[in-house]
Amino acid sequence: MIGTFKANIPYNNFFLFIYALIIRLPSLVYPTVPHSVDGDGVIYTALLNWLKTGNEAAIWYPVISLLLVYIQALSINRIVNRQRLFTKPHYLTGMSYLLIAALFPDWYVLSAAMLVNTLMIWVWSKLIGLGNDARPKSTLFNLGFIVSATTFFYNPTFAFFILIIMGLSISRPFKPAEWVIVCIGVATPFYFYLSWLYLTDRWAAFQWPRFGFYLKHFQDSNWVYCGLALALFTTCLGIYFVQSNMRRQVVQTRKSWHILYLYLATALLIPFLTAVSGFGHWILAAVPLSVFVSAAFFYPEKKFFPQLIHWALFIVALITGLYKNFNF
Repeated sequence: MIGTFKANIPYNNFFLFIYALIIRLPSLVYPTVPHSVDGDGVIYTALLNWLKTGNEAAIWYPVISLLLVYIQALSINRIVNRQRLFTKPHYLTGMSYLLIAALFPDWYVLSAAMLVNTLMIWVWSKLIGLGNDARPKSTLFNLGFIVSATTFFYNPTFAFFILIIMGLSISRPFKPAEWVIVCIGVATPFYFYLSWLYLTDRWAAFQWPRFGFYLKHFQDSNWVYCGLALALFTTCLGIYFVQSNMRRQVVQTRKSWHILYLYLATALLIPFLTAVSGFGHWILAAVPLSVFVSAAFFYPEKKFFPQLIHWALFIVALITGLYKNFNF
Protein backbone atom coordinates (compact mmCIF):
# COMPACT_ATOMS: atom_id res chain seq x y z
CA MET A 1 0.00 0.00 0.00
CA ILE A 2 2.84 2.40 0.82
CA GLY A 3 4.48 1.61 -2.52
CA THR A 4 1.22 2.27 -4.39
CA PHE A 5 0.67 5.72 -2.93
CA LYS A 6 4.36 6.61 -3.04
CA ALA A 7 4.03 6.73 -6.83
CA ASN A 8 2.75 9.92 -8.41
CA ILE A 9 0.23 8.48 -10.87
CA PRO A 10 -3.28 9.81 -11.67
CA TYR A 11 -4.87 6.44 -10.87
CA ASN A 12 -4.10 7.08 -7.20
CA ASN A 13 -6.99 9.56 -7.10
CA PHE A 14 -9.33 6.60 -7.61
CA PHE A 15 -7.35 4.36 -5.27
CA LEU A 16 -7.60 7.02 -2.56
CA PHE A 17 -11.38 6.96 -2.84
CA ILE A 18 -11.44 3.17 -2.51
CA TYR A 19 -9.08 3.47 0.46
CA ALA A 20 -11.39 6.06 2.08
CA LEU A 21 -14.44 3.87 1.43
CA ILE A 22 -12.85 0.83 3.08
CA ILE A 23 -11.36 2.57 6.10
CA ARG A 24 -14.55 4.53 6.83
CA LEU A 25 -16.85 1.57 6.19
CA PRO A 26 -17.87 1.28 9.89
CA SER A 27 -19.36 4.78 9.72
CA LEU A 28 -21.52 3.74 6.75
CA VAL A 29 -22.66 0.52 8.40
CA TYR A 30 -23.47 2.26 11.70
CA PRO A 31 -24.29 5.89 10.80
CA THR A 32 -24.41 8.58 13.47
CA VAL A 33 -26.61 11.68 13.35
CA PRO A 34 -24.61 14.73 14.50
CA HIS A 35 -25.91 17.13 17.12
CA SER A 36 -24.92 20.68 17.93
CA VAL A 37 -22.72 21.07 21.02
CA ASP A 38 -21.12 23.90 22.95
CA GLY A 39 -18.92 26.01 20.69
CA ASP A 40 -20.70 25.22 17.44
CA GLY A 41 -21.42 28.33 15.38
CA VAL A 42 -24.63 29.64 13.86
CA ILE A 43 -23.89 28.42 10.32
CA TYR A 44 -23.16 24.86 11.43
CA THR A 45 -26.29 24.80 13.62
CA ALA A 46 -28.40 26.13 10.75
CA LEU A 47 -26.85 23.54 8.42
CA LEU A 48 -27.76 20.68 10.77
CA ASN A 49 -31.32 21.96 11.08
CA TRP A 50 -31.59 22.18 7.29
CA LEU A 51 -30.24 18.65 6.79
CA LYS A 52 -32.65 17.25 9.38
CA THR A 53 -35.70 18.95 7.83
CA GLY A 54 -37.71 16.26 6.10
CA ASN A 55 -34.76 13.85 6.12
CA GLU A 56 -34.76 10.96 8.58
CA ALA A 57 -32.12 8.84 6.80
CA ALA A 58 -28.98 8.85 8.95
CA ILE A 59 -26.87 7.34 6.16
CA TRP A 60 -26.52 10.73 4.45
CA TYR A 61 -24.33 12.12 7.22
CA PRO A 62 -21.47 9.59 6.91
CA VAL A 63 -21.74 9.78 3.10
CA ILE A 64 -21.24 13.55 3.24
CA SER A 65 -18.38 13.07 5.72
CA LEU A 66 -16.75 10.49 3.43
CA LEU A 67 -16.89 12.76 0.39
CA LEU A 68 -15.71 15.75 2.41
CA VAL A 69 -12.73 13.91 3.90
CA TYR A 70 -11.81 12.50 0.48
CA ILE A 71 -11.83 15.99 -1.10
CA GLN A 72 -9.76 17.31 1.81
CA ALA A 73 -7.22 14.50 1.35
CA LEU A 74 -6.81 15.33 -2.34
CA SER A 75 -6.44 19.03 -1.53
CA ILE A 76 -3.78 18.47 1.12
CA ASN A 77 -1.86 16.14 -1.16
CA ARG A 78 -1.93 18.64 -4.03
CA ILE A 79 -0.69 21.45 -1.79
CA VAL A 80 2.20 19.37 -0.42
CA ASN A 81 3.30 18.39 -3.93
CA ARG A 82 2.91 21.91 -5.34
CA GLN A 83 4.96 23.45 -2.52
CA ARG A 84 7.57 20.66 -2.81
CA LEU A 85 7.66 19.85 0.87
CA PHE A 86 9.15 16.50 -0.12
CA THR A 87 11.83 15.68 -2.67
CA LYS A 88 9.36 13.78 -4.87
CA PRO A 89 5.61 14.18 -5.43
CA HIS A 90 3.46 11.37 -4.05
CA TYR A 91 0.03 10.49 -2.65
CA LEU A 92 1.20 9.45 0.81
CA THR A 93 -0.09 12.66 2.40
CA GLY A 94 -3.62 12.06 1.13
CA MET A 95 -3.47 8.47 2.32
CA SER A 96 -2.16 9.59 5.73
CA TYR A 97 -4.99 12.09 6.14
CA LEU A 98 -7.62 9.44 5.41
CA LEU A 99 -5.86 7.09 7.84
CA ILE A 100 -5.57 9.64 10.66
CA ALA A 101 -9.13 10.92 10.15
CA ALA A 102 -10.45 7.37 10.68
CA LEU A 103 -8.62 6.59 13.93
CA PHE A 104 -11.29 7.92 16.30
CA PRO A 105 -15.05 7.23 16.11
CA ASP A 106 -15.77 10.89 16.92
CA TRP A 107 -14.00 11.82 13.69
CA TYR A 108 -16.57 9.94 11.60
CA VAL A 109 -19.24 12.46 12.56
CA LEU A 110 -20.09 15.41 10.32
CA SER A 111 -18.87 17.93 12.89
CA ALA A 112 -18.25 21.66 12.77
CA ALA A 113 -14.51 21.05 13.06
CA MET A 114 -14.58 18.74 10.02
CA LEU A 115 -16.20 21.51 7.96
CA VAL A 116 -13.67 24.03 9.27
CA ASN A 117 -10.85 21.79 8.03
CA THR A 118 -11.93 22.47 4.45
CA LEU A 119 -11.54 26.22 4.96
CA MET A 120 -8.30 25.88 6.91
CA ILE A 121 -6.70 23.79 4.17
CA TRP A 122 -7.25 26.75 1.84
CA VAL A 123 -5.90 29.15 4.47
CA TRP A 124 -2.81 26.99 4.97
CA SER A 125 -2.14 26.78 1.22
CA LYS A 126 -2.31 30.57 0.82
CA LEU A 127 -0.27 31.19 3.95
CA ILE A 128 2.70 29.08 2.86
CA GLY A 129 2.59 30.69 -0.58
CA LEU A 130 2.64 34.28 0.68
CA GLY A 131 6.35 34.68 0.02
CA ASN A 132 5.83 34.34 -3.74
CA ASP A 133 2.38 35.91 -3.95
CA ALA A 134 2.05 38.56 -6.67
CA ARG A 135 -1.06 40.07 -5.03
CA PRO A 136 -0.39 39.74 -1.29
CA LYS A 137 -2.93 42.35 -0.16
CA SER A 138 -5.89 40.50 -1.68
CA THR A 139 -4.64 37.24 -0.23
CA LEU A 140 -4.15 38.74 3.23
CA PHE A 141 -7.70 40.15 3.25
CA ASN A 142 -9.06 36.75 2.18
CA LEU A 143 -7.03 35.00 4.87
CA GLY A 144 -8.46 37.23 7.58
CA PHE A 145 -11.96 36.88 6.14
CA ILE A 146 -11.89 33.07 5.95
CA VAL A 147 -10.39 32.60 9.43
CA SER A 148 -13.08 34.90 10.80
CA ALA A 149 -15.75 32.98 8.87
CA THR A 150 -14.65 29.68 10.47
CA THR A 151 -15.91 30.97 13.81
CA PHE A 152 -19.47 30.83 12.42
CA PHE A 153 -18.98 27.06 12.13
CA TYR A 154 -16.96 26.50 15.31
CA ASN A 155 -16.43 29.47 17.63
CA PRO A 156 -12.99 28.63 19.12
CA THR A 157 -11.34 28.61 15.68
CA PHE A 158 -10.95 32.35 16.09
CA ALA A 159 -7.66 31.30 17.71
CA PHE A 160 -6.40 30.56 14.20
CA PHE A 161 -5.93 34.32 13.94
CA ILE A 162 -2.70 33.63 15.85
CA LEU A 163 -1.63 31.32 13.03
CA ILE A 164 -2.26 34.07 10.48
CA ILE A 165 -0.19 36.61 12.44
CA MET A 166 2.69 34.21 13.08
CA GLY A 167 2.60 32.90 9.51
CA LEU A 168 2.66 36.45 8.16
CA SER A 169 5.67 37.21 10.37
CA ILE A 170 7.51 34.19 8.95
CA SER A 171 6.56 34.66 5.30
CA ARG A 172 6.92 38.40 4.80
CA PRO A 173 8.80 41.39 6.25
CA PHE A 174 6.78 43.55 8.61
CA LYS A 175 4.57 46.09 6.83
CA PRO A 176 1.89 47.82 8.97
CA ALA A 177 -0.47 48.19 5.99
CA GLU A 178 -0.57 44.42 5.44
CA TRP A 179 -1.39 43.75 9.09
CA VAL A 180 -4.22 46.30 8.92
CA ILE A 181 -5.61 44.54 5.84
CA VAL A 182 -5.67 41.24 7.74
CA CYS A 183 -7.57 42.88 10.61
CA ILE A 184 -10.10 44.40 8.17
CA GLY A 185 -10.62 40.94 6.67
CA VAL A 186 -11.22 39.50 10.15
CA ALA A 187 -13.76 42.21 11.01
CA THR A 188 -15.74 41.99 7.75
CA PRO A 189 -17.80 38.78 8.43
CA PHE A 190 -18.79 40.08 11.86
CA TYR A 191 -19.79 43.41 10.32
CA PHE A 192 -22.11 41.71 7.80
CA TYR A 193 -23.52 39.34 10.42
CA LEU A 194 -24.28 42.09 12.94
CA SER A 195 -25.78 44.24 10.18
CA TRP A 196 -28.05 41.36 9.18
CA LEU A 197 -29.16 40.88 12.79
CA TYR A 198 -29.94 44.58 13.10
CA LEU A 199 -31.84 44.82 9.83
CA THR A 200 -33.93 41.71 10.59
CA ASP A 201 -34.68 42.89 14.14
CA ARG A 202 -32.86 39.96 15.75
CA TRP A 203 -30.32 42.01 17.65
CA ALA A 204 -31.65 40.92 21.05
CA ALA A 205 -30.94 37.26 20.23
CA PHE A 206 -27.24 37.89 19.60
CA GLN A 207 -24.75 36.60 22.16
CA TRP A 208 -20.98 36.86 21.94
CA PRO A 209 -19.26 33.48 22.10
CA ARG A 210 -17.91 32.65 25.54
CA PHE A 211 -14.45 31.17 25.82
CA GLY A 212 -12.57 29.59 28.69
CA PHE A 213 -9.86 27.07 29.29
CA TYR A 214 -11.15 23.62 30.17
CA LEU A 215 -9.22 20.51 31.10
CA LYS A 216 -10.38 17.48 29.16
CA HIS A 217 -11.55 14.16 30.51
CA PHE A 218 -11.45 11.14 28.22
CA GLN A 219 -13.20 7.85 28.74
CA ASP A 220 -12.83 5.63 25.70
CA SER A 221 -11.89 2.10 24.69
CA ASN A 222 -8.34 0.77 24.90
CA TRP A 223 -8.31 0.50 21.10
CA VAL A 224 -8.81 4.26 20.81
CA TYR A 225 -5.87 4.88 23.12
CA CYS A 226 -3.84 2.36 21.12
CA GLY A 227 -4.62 4.32 17.96
CA LEU A 228 -3.66 7.55 19.70
CA ALA A 229 -0.32 6.09 20.82
CA LEU A 230 0.43 4.80 17.31
CA ALA A 231 -0.47 8.16 15.77
CA LEU A 232 1.76 10.05 18.21
CA PHE A 233 4.65 7.65 17.63
CA THR A 234 4.32 7.95 13.83
CA THR A 235 4.06 11.74 14.07
CA CYS A 236 7.22 11.98 16.19
CA LEU A 237 9.00 9.70 13.72
CA GLY A 238 7.87 11.91 10.85
CA ILE A 239 9.04 15.06 12.64
CA TYR A 240 12.43 13.41 13.16
CA PHE A 241 12.78 12.73 9.42
CA VAL A 242 11.58 16.23 8.53
CA GLN A 243 14.17 17.80 10.83
CA SER A 244 16.90 15.51 9.51
CA ASN A 245 16.23 16.64 5.94
CA MET A 246 15.49 20.30 6.72
CA ARG A 247 18.99 21.57 5.83
CA ARG A 248 18.74 20.12 2.32
CA GLN A 249 15.68 22.23 1.53
CA VAL A 250 15.40 25.76 0.20
CA VAL A 251 14.48 28.65 2.52
CA GLN A 252 10.86 28.90 1.33
CA THR A 253 10.27 25.21 2.01
CA ARG A 254 11.73 25.55 5.51
CA LYS A 255 9.32 28.42 6.18
CA SER A 256 6.44 26.23 5.01
CA TRP A 257 7.41 23.55 7.52
CA HIS A 258 7.65 26.12 10.32
CA ILE A 259 4.14 27.35 9.50
CA LEU A 260 2.96 23.74 9.60
CA TYR A 261 4.39 23.38 13.12
CA LEU A 262 2.42 26.49 14.16
CA TYR A 263 -0.70 25.08 12.51
CA LEU A 264 -0.36 21.85 14.49
CA ALA A 265 0.24 23.66 17.81
CA THR A 266 -2.78 25.95 17.33
CA ALA A 267 -5.07 23.10 16.26
CA LEU A 268 -4.10 21.07 19.33
CA LEU A 269 -4.89 23.95 21.69
CA ILE A 270 -8.25 25.05 20.23
CA PRO A 271 -10.40 22.22 21.72
CA PHE A 272 -9.34 23.32 25.22
CA LEU A 273 -11.40 26.50 24.71
CA THR A 274 -14.72 24.66 25.06
CA ALA A 275 -16.14 22.40 27.76
CA VAL A 276 -16.91 19.57 25.31
CA SER A 277 -14.97 16.40 26.09
CA GLY A 278 -13.91 13.67 23.70
CA PHE A 279 -11.68 13.59 20.66
CA GLY A 280 -14.18 15.11 18.23
CA HIS A 281 -12.81 18.63 17.76
CA TRP A 282 -9.21 17.44 17.64
CA ILE A 283 -9.84 16.57 14.00
CA LEU A 284 -8.58 20.13 13.40
CA ALA A 285 -5.09 18.72 14.00
CA ALA A 286 -5.52 15.95 11.40
CA VAL A 287 -4.40 18.21 8.54
CA PRO A 288 -0.90 19.07 9.84
CA LEU A 289 -0.56 15.63 11.46
CA SER A 290 -1.12 13.91 8.11
CA VAL A 291 1.86 15.72 6.56
CA PHE A 292 4.20 14.63 9.36
CA VAL A 293 2.81 11.09 9.29
CA SER A 294 3.41 10.92 5.53
CA ALA A 295 7.06 11.85 6.20
CA ALA A 296 7.35 8.73 8.36
CA PHE A 297 6.13 6.67 5.38
CA PHE A 298 8.19 8.53 2.74
CA TYR A 299 11.73 8.81 4.12
CA PRO A 300 12.68 5.35 5.53
CA GLU A 301 14.77 3.37 3.05
CA LYS A 302 13.61 0.00 4.36
CA LYS A 303 10.01 -0.68 3.30
CA PHE A 304 9.11 -3.16 6.01
CA PHE A 305 8.89 -0.70 8.91
CA PRO A 306 6.58 1.87 7.21
CA GLN A 307 4.37 -0.99 6.00
CA LEU A 308 4.16 -2.37 9.54
CA ILE A 309 3.15 1.01 10.98
CA HIS A 310 0.61 1.59 8.23
CA TRP A 311 -1.16 -1.72 8.63
CA ALA A 312 -1.15 -1.40 12.42
CA LEU A 313 -2.85 2.00 12.11
CA PHE A 314 -5.23 0.66 9.45
CA ILE A 315 -6.36 -2.30 11.57
CA VAL A 316 -6.77 -0.17 14.70
CA ALA A 317 -8.81 2.37 12.69
CA LEU A 318 -11.23 -0.35 11.55
CA ILE A 319 -11.55 -1.76 15.06
CA THR A 320 -12.12 1.62 16.72
CA GLY A 321 -14.77 2.36 14.11
CA LEU A 322 -16.72 -0.65 15.35
CA TYR A 323 -16.05 -0.48 19.08
CA LYS A 324 -19.23 1.48 19.88
CA ASN A 325 -21.34 -1.30 18.42
CA PHE A 326 -19.37 -4.32 19.61
CA ASN A 327 -17.29 -5.10 22.67
CA PHE A 328 -13.68 -5.91 21.79
